[in-house]
Amino acid sequence: MKQLWLSLREYVFAVAKPWWQLAVGFVGAGFAVATAFKSGLLLPTWVGIAVAIGALTAAQFTAFHRIRIARDEAAAPFAPAPWIVNEFSGGTYWPHHLAGYIEMSGHGLAVRIVVGPREWDLHARISKPLRELLRTALADSAFERWLTGRANQAPWNLRMPTGPHIANVERVASAVDHDDATYSAFALFQLPTSPQSPRAVLAVDLVFAPEPTAQPTPQLTLADVHELCLALLTTAIDQVAPKLFPAVEPPRGRLRRHRPVTVAGPSVYLCAPNGRTLGDYIDLSQLYQVKGARQENIQQVAAIELPFGQRLDGLGARDQFVRDGLKTLLEGSAFIDGDEYVDALPTYEALGPQT
Repeated sequence: MKQLWLSLREYVFAVAKPWWQLAVGFVGAGFAVATAFKSGLLLPTWVGIAVAIGALTAAQFTAFHRIRIARDEAAAPFAPAPWIVNEFSGGTYWPHHLAGYIEMSGHGLAVRIVVGPREWDLHARISKPLRELLRTALADSAFERWLTGRANQAPWNLRMPTGPHIANVERVASAVDHDDATYSAFALFQLPTSPQSPRAVLAVDLVFAPEPTAQPTPQLTLADVHELCLALLTTAIDQVAPKLFPAVEPPRGRLRRHRPVTVAGPSVYLCAPNGRTLGDYIDLSQLYQVKGARQENIQQVAAIELPFGQRLDGLGARDQFVRDGLKTLLEGSAFIDGDEYVDALPTYEALGPQT
């Protein structure tokens, strides 16, 4: 019986939503009643009855139409979020830029991923609960698991600058007991302050800093960098963006609120400080350079950007995106066997099947 009353209530609310149709029906019904007791009116009784029945039928059809659309959208598979390329190209989003930038002097290799909402509300603000949501999402992310596999556990804490248009989070620098290098992590969520400001952006960073006196100098392997980039992609796109971006996107229609978040990007940046090269932080000793090339020919910075028309609909596509970027980096650093070496890198099993 309870379910029957629930259905009746939902039916009444759905039919009553197009109130103007019901108003026409009430007018028609009132006219029919009036003609039943008073003669001499211009229209016969059946006209009022027809208007009342027609208005009620139209209200019921409108309710059915809305429910049918909601049912079809719920039953249809989610359309993959569109990947909008080249919105982060240029020098604006490198690790030493943005409001919560990383001061490169005295730090080590910086690796940053940048994504953003495709659209955002200019009146949106970053509230205290949203900043806390950023912190907790990072604390339980693929990036955090990558870090704890290589360094001690450490908390994610809010840091300055912070405000209605910016949120900054930092993971305290940590290292394993036998390693002479520290791993620091940062995240920045920034909204434009005016229509002329840069776009809304989410950046997640790692800084790998070997101890200057350590011998031999600790380095990341190319497999480490491959897994790091995949962990950053998963964290930014799958674990942080779906929690933050809906709060700053323009309002959606009620029947489209469940649609997936649209994401612009991604771009991945690698940056070595103080005139050093990426080879100072990434072990490339097993690769061969062209004759005459030296350590100085290895790039100091590199950007992995999504080519036009390419999509990242699954882990397999993301894996290929990272591998292609690493191949381009090695080719630009005069290595002759980079493609074969990158192709031989193992898959990152921690993220699941790469389909």
